[in-house]
Amino acid sequence: MKIADAQRRQILLALLLVVAVGALGWNYRAWLFGGGSAAAPEAADKVAPLDKQLASMLEIPSLPLERPEAEEAYDRQRNLFEYSQSPEAVAAERARQEAERRAEIERVEREARLARERQAEAARRALPPPPPPPPQPPAFRYTYVAYIAQLQGDEEYLAALQKKEGKATTAIVKVGDVLDSQFVVKKIDIDQVVVSYTDPRFSDQTQSVRLIPAPPKR
Repeated sequence: MKIADAQRRQILLALLLVVAVGALGWNYRAWLFGGGSAAAPEAADKVAPLDKQLASMLEIPSLPLERPEAEEAYDRQRNLFEYSQSPEAVAAERARQEAERRAEIERVEREARLARERQAEAARRALPPPPPPPPQPPAFRYTYVAYIAQLQGDEEYLAALQKKEGKATTAIVKVGDVLDSQFVVKKIDIDQVVVSYTDPRFSDQTQSVRLIPAPPKR
């Protein structure tokens, strides 16, 4: 603080010097700007009391302008726009506001997602139910293992069919025979058998099984 006192004293002395020079110029204005030397003694008589006044002004004690260290340490952390709260309280309030903002955003997004799901569910309920899948004909589970040619009459074949589900069964059939009350033999060739169905829903559909190859001779 000594440096600050010296600077204040220098400023005060400079001001006093300017005032003294101005006073002298004013008192000697007639002599400086023409008025003769007769006014010089009168001006000298006025300068003497002015010097005494300047000397008394120099003896005025300086006023201390120091700031307590505690306030200085706190001011370095203060915000001029948040002067009513400490930095810790301000940070906590900002964190609370940010948490509330995020929670509000999540709430809005969750409500929007639920609204979209409800709209999609309402749209699904408004649509008519899909039609049931069309019925499928029963599977023909016989294999064509052999054929027999008739020697009398027109050339015609009999087919040896075998089913291995459960107990293996073998059936000798001709065209027009019915198997398992579900299948009708439509055609017999030396390489395949064609069957249709007794169910009127599938009467226009057919299924064929090929003759299995003979095992190789040893």
